Amino acid sequence: MTGSQSLQRTVKQLGWLSSCLLVGLGCSTAPTVPSAAGPAGIWQLVGVNGVAIPAVIISAHYNQQIASEDIVLRANHTYAMFTVERFFTGNIPPATADTVYNLGYWNTTNGDLIIGAVGATQSGDTLSIRSSDRGLSVYARQ
Repeated sequence: MTGSQSLQRTVKQLGWLSSCLLVGLGCSTAPTVPSAAGPAGIWQLVGVNGVAIPAVIISAHYNQQIASEDIVLRANHTYAMFTVERFFTGNIPPATADTVYNLGYWNTTNGDLIIGAVGATQSGDTLSIRSSDRGLSVYARQ
C-alpha cells in the first residue's frame, strides 16, 4: 500500500467515525435550544444617553466626544475597555483623539452584574451601564 493510499484510507475511516459520532450525538435527549449567553464577550458602545456614537457629553468644565468604545468581558472575570475620545472646550473637538485603556474585574453577585465598581444590566445582546460621570451607556454584543 502506498503512502497516498494509506492516507486516503485514514481519511475515509475518520469520515466514517465522525459520521457515527454525529448520529450518536443527534439522538441526545438534551434540549436543542441554546441557553442564554452570559456577559462574557466583546461589547461595542452604540449610544450614550440616547445619542448614537460619536456622542458629545457636555459638562461645566469641558466637553467630551466619545468616538468609540469596546469592552471585552473575559470568561476569567477580567475585562479590558478601550475608549477613543476627545476632550475639548468650546464647540469644535480637536482633530486627534486619545485612546484610553481600562483594565479590571467583572462579576455577578446575586444576579447583579458589576463591571469594575459600576453596576450593569444585560438583556440578551444589549449591555447597559449607568455611571455618574457619563449617564447611560448602551452596548451591543459583537
